[in-house]
Amino acid sequence: MTSKISTDIVAGGMSTNMDPTFLEAQNDLVIFLKEGYSFWGANAELIARRFANPQKTTTVVIVHPDSGSMPQVAEMDRLKTQAIQRSDCIETVRILQTIRDVVRQQGSAEAKDSFDDCVTFVGHHYVPSWNGCVGDTQAVANFYDTGPAPRGSMPSMTVEGALRDRFHQNCKDIVAACKMDPATNLFDFHIPADHTDLRAERTREIGRSLIERAVLG
Repeated sequence: MTSKISTDIVAGGMSTNMDPTFLEAQNDLVIFLKEGYSFWGANAELIARRFANPQKTTTVVIVHPDSGSMPQVAEMDRLKTQAIQRSDCIETVRILQTIRDVVRQQGSAEAKDSFDDCVTFVGHHYVPSWNGCVGDTQAVANFYDTGPAPRGSMPSMTVEGALRDRFHQNCKDIVAACKMDPATNLFDFHIPADHTDLRAERTREIGRSLIERAVLG
């Protein structure tokens, strides 16, 4: 007999870059990442369009740059030091704060007025076991290996039904806990004046002009 849980698995395999069509189509989207250093470079324009669209809600959840779990999070990637992992988290904050600022300056009046209701950006203090996105009816989850693991693609599955709901509830619980502490709101996070991207990649990949074109387009 085929179980109900097994029928909730739509596809499985190794992770690839998130499908932009999926990211753009969801009315309600949760993006749950360790920090997403590569993700934002690939999807900055798309995310800018989402943030500027008052008909869509987006929640971004990452590891807080000041998390006490940062040493353990850094150990999940054998090529990262704790300093690089924290820098990567701060880079995500910088990018999303830039998108927020552009939407408020260049977006429609409705986008500006609804931004705080439509977009949530928080940092948690856990060591994540997965990353991915949860949409209206499906979730795409990629799983971290235990202990040192090769870089690159991760075990992944796309799910719906009860499994999608489980990932969605996990995210909701984390966001609810974060909202109990105002310091977890990363739109209010103060980026240190002396911060520089320790991998020196993000600034080259993502510029304010690119984000502005996405919003104004």
